[in-house]
Amino acid sequence: MYRVTTTLSIAAAFAAGIAGAAAAQEDAPAGSLTGIVAEDGTTTPISDNVKVFPVTENAESCVYDPDREMILAMNRGAAPKDKLNDGFVSFVDQAGTVATERWTGESGEAPLLNQPYGSAIAGGTLYVADRNGGTSKSDPTRAVLRMYDLATGAVKGEVEVDSPGLNDIAVAADGTIFATQTSAGGKKNGPDTWKVFRVTPAGEVSVLIEGEPLNQPNGIEMDGDGNIVVVNLGDAGVLTFSPEGELVKTEEAAQPGSDGLVIMPDGTKYVNSLRQGGVTRIAPDGTTELIAKGIPGSASMCFHSGSNQLVIPMGQNNALAFVPLD
Repeated sequence: MYRVTTTLSIAAAFAAGIAGAAAAQEDAPAGSLTGIVAEDGTTTPISDNVKVFPVTENAESCVYDPDREMILAMNRGAAPKDKLNDGFVSFVDQAGTVATERWTGESGEAPLLNQPYGSAIAGGTLYVADRNGGTSKSDPTRAVLRMYDLATGAVKGEVEVDSPGLNDIAVAADGTIFATQTSAGGKKNGPDTWKVFRVTPAGEVSVLIEGEPLNQPNGIEMDGDGNIVVVNLGDAGVLTFSPEGELVKTEEAAQPGSDGLVIMPDGTKYVNSLRQGGVTRIAPDGTTELIAKGIPGSASMCFHSGSNQLVIPMGQNNALAFVPLD
């Protein structure tokens, strides 16, 4: 079990930044911005190849818009019990500078977001896994997929899913959405709560995969062959399924507790660990290498292809971590 140090000490990077950092996001170690500390007191600081910018507000995921050459960060903002619909999308450039703090789009129509989690871009549409409710114990969260016109920010539609909350999402070439349910919330965590949902372009919802080998499924992406790749939070598993939900390959990240996943055109996978803070590179031949360490609150990452960098939201640490690739 890991936790994160509670002092804010990366002085140069944060001189103009945050006054402090709160506990990390759901199911993450508590912490701040200096690195991860094991229960035995052993410290893993953020590795030297990682640059951190305090430019988000409780961001859980990001996605890259190649037309704008901008990172779209999904900021959860305040918890619904404190302020309803405080989620928002911000635009951040490759240097870690906020270009648009709260995106409203050219239409001036502010996207409605309550607690945005996973995100994806496909066919000129921004897809976001959001959650309604959560204002009190008597108002449980309910999963909803929201779609926005990427050019204007206008709302294109939404689909409700019978789940307390979806985590990450991926979109196939035909517009089918695949979404992970990591658990049923709180202490409701078991094989019957580990799911991958399929949502057709017509809005029909079904459970594609349930139970083992899923183990708290978290990040999800499509590979170049149209398969579905899922990383487990509950272990180090990196699982490839056919579009029909059949397991076709099992790999492992260098660290367990995975959250984010990026797949390159050549099949190389990058997996980041929420619980241990590292980034694993998995080559097409299956060999693994830890290329970054100690990133606290490491959530669902994206790839900025214009600058060849991985970008990792750091949850309630209110920052983005940038990892340049070789």
